[in-house]
Amino acid sequence: MAASPSTRIRRATLRDLDYIQQRWKLLVGDLMSNHVHFRLSRHAPELARQRLLTQLDDPDARILLAQRGTKRVGFLQASILGRNPMFPKEEVGLIENMFVEPGLRRARIGTDLLQHAVAWFRSRKVRAVEAVTSGTNPDATTFFGSHGFDILSVTLLLDIESGGEQFDAAVRRSTGERKRG
Repeated sequence: MAASPSTRIRRATLRDLDYIQQRWKLLVGDLMSNHVHFRLSRHAPELARQRLLTQLDDPDARILLAQRGTKRVGFLQASILGRNPMFPKEEVGLIENMFVEPGLRRARIGTDLLQHAVAWFRSRKVRAVEAVTSGTNPDATTFFGSHGFDILSVTLLLDIESGGEQFDAAVRRSTGERKRG
């Protein structure tokens, strides 16, 4: 499987961990800036680092790194999950995180990372792959959609603290009740 002419995809190693964690923080920072409900615990960076360390050696996980020359230009974090027991038993692949340096997006690096991840999933006899992305990241939805991913579900969130009044007003409208006050 050939990557883009000057891009090399390889399995990440311990020496890549700082780069991956820094880029993970950029991904999370984008989420936090685009969504008022997304908050991390103060221990999140340490927990993320521990998860990455664990996944480096986990046979059911794969962290791929994209390089151009000696420069790291992106990563993809993937794992294999068991399916909900209410459905037929099969393993499902999960694209947990993917990052490509902003100046190199639309240069096939994401496609190369995804192609390598799907090849790994196939080698493990995984029959389906899910990619989870934020609703505030339409570029990711478009990217995965252009590679054959279908929207499977949509998660909606009601912040009861700040959105409770809007909810209450909608309930009153639907029941014909007037605001008490």
